[in-house]
Amino acid sequence: MHLSLKGVKNTEARAAIKTAAKFYASELLSPQLCSNISLEIIVKKDLDAYGYCCHLDTEGKARNFEIELKEDKCVNDLLSSLAHEMVHLKQYATGHLKDIANSPKIKWGKRVYESIVPETLKSYYATPWEKEAYAKEKKLFGKFKQAFPHFKNIKL
Repeated sequence: MHLSLKGVKNTEARAAIKTAAKFYASELLSPQLCSNISLEIIVKKDLDAYGYCCHLDTEGKARNFEIELKEDKCVNDLLSSLAHEMVHLKQYATGHLKDIANSPKIKWGKRVYESIVPETLKSYYATPWEKEAYAKEKKLFGKFKQAFPHFKNIKL
């Protein structure tokens, strides 16, 4: 996986974020798919959510991604959000989640959803892609903490 990171100056925090991204990718993607992924992670102060994942490809398979994460004082919260967004990366990269061009519609598996912006937060959390991301986020982050216990209580 080709990986770049913007918005973080602290060396230890940068190492934790990059290590986590690679770890999550190795847990979620086949080695072949992982080697074809390009990811830019951008940490921002003024983000209106914990994170976003979008693919930058306009044609063909999703292989180029950008993940935006909300800056948090504790890197653990950011790493947990990164796990969530990496699940979305996996969903796009494997073709299970697809944006429909020039449309607010989204396709999950074989089903087309009329809008990717649900009317309520409750309906947003009920979408299958969010259910999967929330379910896997905790497990991935837990595995990461076990595998890399030295990345603990790091400040941005």
